[in-house]
Amino acid sequence: MRRTALNRVLRLAQPALADRDYIPSFICFCFDGKTVKAYNDIIGVEVACDADIDGAVNGNLLLGLLSSANGKEVKFEIQNDDLKVTSGTTKSLLHIIPQEEFLFDFPEDDSKQSEFHADQDFMEGVKRCLISTTDDEYSVLGGITIKIENDKGVLYSSDHKTITKYELEQEIEGELVAIIPSIFCKTLQRMIKITGLVPVINIGEDCAIAIFDEDTKLLTKLINDKRLKFDESIKKSLKQFEAYVPIPKTISNGIKQSTMILEGTKQELCELSVVNKKLSVHAKSSKGEVRRSIKVDKKHDDVTVFVPPDLIERVLKYVDHFYILERASVFGDDDRYSYIVANKYTK
Repeated sequence: MRRTALNRVLRLAQPALADRDYIPSFICFCFDGKTVKAYNDIIGVEVACDADIDGAVNGNLLLGLLSSANGKEVKFEIQNDDLKVTSGTTKSLLHIIPQEEFLFDFPEDDSKQSEFHADQDFMEGVKRCLISTTDDEYSVLGGITIKIENDKGVLYSSDHKTITKYELEQEIEGELVAIIPSIFCKTLQRMIKITGLVPVINIGEDCAIAIFDEDTKLLTKLINDKRLKFDESIKKSLKQFEAYVPIPKTISNGIKQSTMILEGTKQELCELSVVNKKLSVHAKSSKGEVRRSIKVDKKHDDVTVFVPPDLIERVLKYVDHFYILERASVFGDDDRYSYIVANKYTK
């Protein structure tokens, strides 16, 4: 088969390869002549692939061979416990393990609690929620929570410093709260971009599966933790306010500049205030000082808070309205999307 075509297919499944080889099958691609799959104990990917291989081989080693080989075609031949890979003048042997020793297969049980499309709005919510997640894939903080009730879906995420809430447009049947690891969400973004397909997502009791077509699937185990109650946390942090206030370009530029002069220094907070209808941002470090002020036309209570400017800067590409409260600074344009930054302290 064509070497470059196989390489493209395997790149789709590559995110499901484990970083460590503590369990051999977790670092392998497993072939059955029709599909190839990979699983790293968090996510699993299955993609159509007609490579003439029956068994599992080290995924990254195979990808390295395909990238460095000089032939247009690639051929495979099983020799005892090895797979002989030939492409042009390149010849290599990879250890192969039988399919039955590969510790994963996609579940055949089609029972599900909810089903919906990963449409443009859903993926926009995923993108915005990912800015409030951590790198700990096995933690609640390393995932996006989806809550479905009364035919409505809401996405939440938190990294202990910020909370993101995004209400979905589509009607979704079912009633559940599920925590989806961020690696699933990032791989979903990647696979949609490469395939151009809009998958259907089935959420069951223990796992979620994104189905692109009959042979292209993405699976993840769900994180079960009932302790995290986002709506209660948001209500505790916020009080009612009349309306969001526009963020003038002067202030957004001041926040970005504050991030730059505080980066790599002992100082991590900028001062954000509204006093006598004047909105101000101020930061100072060994690198320099930033001070920006502008009049606020809309009603806003007087308040002065201290907050890491980098937590604000990352949301400015999505919104241009906010409101500063004593406990938190809230960013959004409507009721569907909120990004909340916990203030370090208030003057």
